[in-house]
Formats: sequence, C-alpha cells, structure tokens
Amino acid sequence: MALAATKKVPNLRFPGYEGDWAQIQLGDVARTVNGLTYSPKDIRSDGILVLRSSNIKNGRLSFEDNVYVDPGIKANLSEPGDILICVRNGSQKLIGKNAYIEEALDTTTHGAFMTVLRGKHNNFVQYLLQTDKYKKQVNADLGARINSINNSQLLKYRFSMPAIDEQGKISTFLKVLDKKIELIEKKLELSKKYKKGLMQRLFPQKGQTNPVLRFKEDDGSDFPDWQKRQLKDFFERTTDKNKLGNKNVLTISAQQGLVSQTDYFNKSVAAKDLTGYYLLEKNDFAYNKSYSAGYPTGAVKRLKNYDVGVVSTLYICFKPKTNQIIDYFEQVFNAGIQNHEIEKVAQEGARNHGLLNIAVEDFF
Repeated sequence: MALAATKKVPNLRFPGYEGDWAQIQLGDVARTVNGLTYSPKDIRSDGILVLRSSNIKNGRLSFEDNVYVDPGIKANLSEPGDILICVRNGSQKLIGKNAYIEEALDTTTHGAFMTVLRGKHNNFVQYLLQTDKYKKQVNADLGARINSINNSQLLKYRFSMPAIDEQGKISTFLKVLDKKIELIEKKLELSKKYKKGLMQRLFPQKGQTNPVLRFKEDDGSDFPDWQKRQLKDFFERTTDKNKLGNKNVLTISAQQGLVSQTDYFNKSVAAKDLTGYYLLEKNDFAYNKSYSAGYPTGAVKRLKNYDVGVVSTLYICFKPKTNQIIDYFEQVFNAGIQNHEIEKVAQEGARNHGLLNIAVEDFF
C-alpha cells in the first residue's frame, strides 16, 4: 500500500493503538470492476442478477426491484467484500451511494451505471465511503450538468487509513452498530405498515361514508355520521407571489413533505428569477400533480419545517381557514383519501409533461 507523506490521527481512538494514520488514495488499496452493458432483448425472468442503483437502499443491498439477463452473457460476477457504487444516474443525489456486498450472491453482476470497488481492505473502506469526506469528493466531481463520476476519479479519492489491526477493530465495532440500526429500521418499517393498515380503517375508503374503525364519545355513545364536504369548505387557494425575494425554493418529497431544494438535491434546480413563484407560509399546503411512489394522483404536503418558502406555479397551493383542521387534514392527505376524488375530476389518461391534467376549480 502506497503511503503519502501526510498523516493524520482521529480524535477518538480505541486503547492500545498508536502511530499516525497514513494518507492514501482508493487506488492504493482497491481496483474498480466495470459494469455490464446490456439491451432490453437480454432481459429474462431469471438468469444473471444485474445490480443497479435501485438495489441500494439505506446503504444496504435491496432485492425488491431486480433485473435479470441471459445467463449466457459474459459478465464480471460479484464477489463477497465488493463495494457496489452508483457512478451514473439521472439524479445527482444518487451518485456515489454505495453498499457493501457481505455475502456471496448467486450469479450476480452490476450494470454499466454502477462500478464495483474490489480490494483486501474493503471491510474498512466501506465505512470511509459513508463519511462526509467521501461525499465532498463526489460532489466536487459533479458539475451543474454532470451526473457521473468515472473510475479514475474515484480511485484518486483521498482518505486517512490505519494499520490492518486497527482497521479490524473499527470495522467490527461499526458492524455491530449497523446490525442494531438494521433491527431498529425493521421495527420502524413494521410500525409504518401497522399505521398504514390502521389509517385505511380510520378513514372512509372508496364508496364508504363512515370508516370501519371508529372511536366513541367520552360517555360511550357513537359520534355522528361522517359528512361529505368539499375542500373549499376548509381551505382557500393562495396565489401570493414572491415579492419578498425569498430564495428558499421548496420541492415535494413523498417521504419528507415540503423540503428545501438545497437540502434535497444539494443545490437549487429552480430558475434564477423567483419573483413569479408562489409564496408559502408555515402550515400552508401544496399539491404536486405529478405521480410519485405511493401517490398515484400526486402528493399533497404541508409546510412544516420552514416559516416561509416558494414553489413553482405548477403547484396548487392552499391555506387552512382555521388552524384547528391542520393536523387532521395532514393525515387525510397522507392517507391518500383524496385520490379517488381526484380521479373523478381528472381527465382520464391526460397528462401534460408528466402532470395530471386537473383544473384548479375541480380540485377544490
């Protein structure tokens, strides 16, 4: 392993280890393995599994969205200890995401938009690729219109690295934490599924007037039957323009709600002139008419994390007539209760640039 003159020592260290950490480049301790280029005619229902960016979820391998190709195709097969890295993608925020291949996988390779880092120190290197230093080096190689990093760039990334024994001590400790995190995330996922099932029973579904599961009054009597009302009874549309020059451009994330573009994309992808954008205040809502995972008719989200922000005029924005309804309607929209109503008024099959064709007056 080539050692550079610059050496560093971490702030936190296990007892019994001394000496400086060496400054290395990834190319000193690993090599890259190119991915497979394949065409639609190569795809099969079974065969060689091709790992893509969608097979990396929360820093671990996920097999929920698999693609297989003809088993006769010559490909570089994955090995235990490989680190799978996304190096090309239409979304910049996915560039650099990676996962450690801990166990042997049956007849598995990776796609051309991915690369594999292969080396004897990967048990430790995998954690270097989770650091801010790694992310900064990836971002430095991404320009305004560049959605990729190449292998030569990747192999030049610089890190501090200890001797083998200390590498093992650190990676073993972090692996224990990974297992604990994985268990917590599994419990969280089960809780989310439980909540989703409850919400389907707590809110009327398509064709229902009352929900299946209902609470009682304090005296044990039934609450009155639910009523059908229109959105405009509780909200009013807001089209206030950004006259204040606010630069907090928001976008809708299906999972996180209304978030700042600089936080979500690591940059703003909006136009330079924001005066024509709609101005939102805290607890206002916005409807994005484009499809996203789990939201077949688009997502409605509440502004919670910022006092003010601006959104594109492609959004339908509205504010509550009273603050008493805010929390309730947030749950209504998250449960997708509005979906079948939107389907009624939207022009069937009509989409403009991926947006559902729905008139503002019909939405309310």
